[in-house]
Amino acid sequence: MNSVKPMQSEQNQYRKTILFHFWVTCPALAAMVVLPSAAGVVAFLGLIIWAASKSGLRQAQALGLQFLFMNVNGELFHTPSSGGLHHALPLVILARLVYDQRLQVQSRLSPFVISLAVVGTSLFFHSLFASLLPAVSILKVIGFTCYGIAVVLTFGTCRRDELDEISRWYKGLVGCVILLNAPLMFVSVGRSVNGTGLNGVLSHPNLLGVFLGISVAALLANALSARTLHPIGMMVIGLGLLELFFTEARGGMMSLVLSLGIWYAAVITGKSNTRAVRIVGRGLLLGVLALPAVFATSATLRQATEKFLSKSGRTSEQGLVANFRRSRGGAIDFHAKIFNRNKMFGQGFQVVNSGSRALPEVKYDPIWKTIPISASVENGFMYTSIFAELGVVGVVPVLFLFGILTMPLVRCRDNPANVLLLSVFFTNMSEAAFFSPSGIGGWEWQMVALYIASYIQLTSVVDLDEEADKLDQDTIETAADNGVPQLSF
Repeated sequence: MNSVKPMQSEQNQYRKTILFHFWVTCPALAAMVVLPSAAGVVAFLGLIIWAASKSGLRQAQALGLQFLFMNVNGELFHTPSSGGLHHALPLVILARLVYDQRLQVQSRLSPFVISLAVVGTSLFFHSLFASLLPAVSILKVIGFTCYGIAVVLTFGTCRRDELDEISRWYKGLVGCVILLNAPLMFVSVGRSVNGTGLNGVLSHPNLLGVFLGISVAALLANALSARTLHPIGMMVIGLGLLELFFTEARGGMMSLVLSLGIWYAAVITGKSNTRAVRIVGRGLLLGVLALPAVFATSATLRQATEKFLSKSGRTSEQGLVANFRRSRGGAIDFHAKIFNRNKMFGQGFQVVNSGSRALPEVKYDPIWKTIPISASVENGFMYTSIFAELGVVGVVPVLFLFGILTMPLVRCRDNPANVLLLSVFFTNMSEAAFFSPSGIGGWEWQMVALYIASYIQLTSVVDLDEEADKLDQDTIETAADNGVPQLSF
């Protein structure tokens, strides 16, 4: 009986979190249907005030809701105008953290913050001297750096109980978006962009695909590693997978499959402990149960896969590799040509637009008409676009940042939060948004910050200065069972 009560308590908490999001998020979205887009300024100002009122959970809530409000379906809602206030949120968060004296960063968090500061400083000077559009690149560097540091510090400096609340809050937000999308799968307004791919309450199928690819992968990893399984959570996961398929977003699906596959392989080849055995056992059981269904519906499944890969016939190529070459191969070739024109310094941070030699169209502020406020670029494959933008010299600090971010993957191999970083990295093979926090990149960085916070909490119980280079997984497992929150979702 004692083991049943905690499970019921956790289920009740998750149910209450979902209901809370419906009481908060749904009225906010409903107001966006009725009110004009200019009222969005009031909404964004409210998020700034909310983030300034208290560090921790409120700042995470402001970040999550800002992403949602900035990327809503324009056919369903009046797209809110932020009036540039969305750029102020990370600065307000940093100011509140300073006020609360939370910038006394512990040693395990400092490498991530320092690496972001190094990248920001390096790219600032690179943009100043090497970019073809210096003002655009500098403002984008400042925006990315401030956002990255703010979100990492927000989660990384939280107490254990605060992180537990933040984790539950993000679970509820994802669950709320998935449930709101469910009825839109069957109506045209839910496929308003291209007529076939589901975009639901968000603005584009690819954006929803990335959102679901990262989020559902995290939910699945958490389900495989959790001590108890929750029926509501499993229902949300199943519905999220169905919606991901209907988005026709191949990049989102690829990131989910590859991130879970690599994490599962790392668990199998790592040290054996209670959690690793549980993950491997549930994964094998899931595979055994799925095999009969796969064989029984092989023809239907093959047709569905072909339809998904061809985006309901909107592309002519057959197979994943052929479709990747068509959709992203041209961008990679274009990046190679740009890189060959200036191998040392590139064209400039975030001013390369795949498929067009022309510089991105810049929109300036309506008052002074000299400050760039928008310069959209589209680079499908981030790992070649950074060389085209930054050259050999400028890409060095970025690779340093990637190396720091991947460090916990080796030290905590069975941590389900690793799926968050892996899925973000794989997502940027098709949607290069890592350096663009105004769009889906904002969600990606919130997930990266959760991954970092999970690593810090799991390693807070061991001394990293001992002679072992890798953490004792049994010690980590014991600590997790004794109350360290599982922030993988």
